[in-house]
Amino acid sequence: MKKAFAQSIRCATLAAVLMIALGALPYSRSAFADQVPAGWEASNMQPVGYSDLNGHGAFKMAIKRVGDKWYLYMGHLWERGWTIVDVTDPANPKVAKHIPGPDNTFTIQMELHDNLMVTAMERMFPTWGGDVDKPFDEGVLVWDISDPLNPKQLSHWKTGGTGAHRIGYPGGKYVNVAAAMPGYKGNILVFLDISDPKNPKEVSRWWLRGQKEGEPSIVDSSLLAQSMWSIAPSISVADLFDIDGIPGAPPGLAMNPLVNRYKTRDGRFIQLVFLQPDRYWAGFCRRIGLADLATDPRFVPSSNLIANAADACALVGEALAGQDLEHWRKALADEPGVWAALATPKETLNDPQVEPNGYTIANVDDQGTEYQIVAAPVQFNETPPAPARAPEHGQHTEEILLELDLDWDDISAAKDSGAIL
Repeated sequence: MKKAFAQSIRCATLAAVLMIALGALPYSRSAFADQVPAGWEASNMQPVGYSDLNGHGAFKMAIKRVGDKWYLYMGHLWERGWTIVDVTDPANPKVAKHIPGPDNTFTIQMELHDNLMVTAMERMFPTWGGDVDKPFDEGVLVWDISDPLNPKQLSHWKTGGTGAHRIGYPGGKYVNVAAAMPGYKGNILVFLDISDPKNPKEVSRWWLRGQKEGEPSIVDSSLLAQSMWSIAPSISVADLFDIDGIPGAPPGLAMNPLVNRYKTRDGRFIQLVFLQPDRYWAGFCRRIGLADLATDPRFVPSSNLIANAADACALVGEALAGQDLEHWRKALADEPGVWAALATPKETLNDPQVEPNGYTIANVDDQGTEYQIVAAPVQFNETPPAPARAPEHGQHTEEILLELDLDWDDISAAKDSGAIL
């Protein structure tokens, strides 16, 4: 499969470049140096020449003119290294030189401008035949190609990670690199200054939030956002149907009697959220002592229950009002539908989830009395915010006036006149 893929790359890449060269370079209509493999297709183009590159599959390429000669430089995917092809006669491309590359390393990227060529190296992916346990080379090589057939390596800049995945060099001082740098997830953008090609230096880098290891996420929350979340269906309906609120039942009633709040004998409330009335109605009626309603045609099926919601709410409400909450906790212990008693502030304070999760924090008033306050509903890095009390009335007046360059005589005079505390 790899050989077939490499063959297709050779056909597609080199033949395509030589097709393009048809309009730019003089050529003779002699027989191809290597026969173009069958299976190619083209539109408004025709093959001029082909080379199998001595078995090296081409990837990224760039062309350079030197006098009356044209040279095609390229990196390779399945093989390691770089190849220079003389395409002065497009119909007869000739491999002029192959520069071997390191094992277990991608050498697919190269860019050139004037007499500088920049190539990239990266650890070969395991899914593409690489071995994570074997040595590899990485980084950016800068070459002098003033002698086009004998590139001279000037420098080697390393990422310190797995290497350079992509590079760009349009000429000038800077090379941009998609680099796998230590301390980052994935590749980030790095700019190198190669004004001294023998000594490349990183001048800047850019990354997406979340790529840098240890960098916290931005967490944003507001009371308005949380309130909107709680009535999200109504807001969507307002936009979609231009209705200012989903129609509901009058207070104390519910379109679905099993999604309603009911008061117990001791003044507590039970909230039911049984979204599938047909599934829960019969069992719930038996648990609250209304077994005869389980099959009552007024309430079965759910369409009848909703049609007679007022009667159902009244009957359920009367039954639940006949006992204290503690009774219903036991009676509904095995109820599969979702329900809960509305918690009082003290019950909420003592909920077993509150303290371990930092939902309240201890604060101290100016008399040294400790008490609990509710923490902000958003935590950063799983850390509750530190507690703090509001200042006493006028507590910082003197400090602020001193910062404004008033002296103690001025402050004392203001106090004597009653202007400040």
